[in-house]
Amino acid sequence: MLESPVLKARRHAGATLVEAFGWSVPGSYSSAANEYAAVTQRFAVADRSYIGRLRINGNDAIDLLDRLTTNRLTD
Repeated sequence: MLESPVLKARRHAGATLVEAFGWSVPGSYSSAANEYAAVTQRFAVADRSYIGRLRINGNDAIDLLDRLTTNRLTD
């Protein structure tokens, strides 16, 4: 099963993992009430990297990615 780069942090936070599209992803952390309180009183991060991937290739691929991201991929 595939794993997101942030899955280790999710495990450390107490996530119960489930399978989604061949990826191991957090299903829940605790009770719904505790999760609601965490989201409304602090913050939440939603990792949706398991949903899809893009393959960009061709002569101008790096130039395109440089224009789409906030950091340059080349010097």
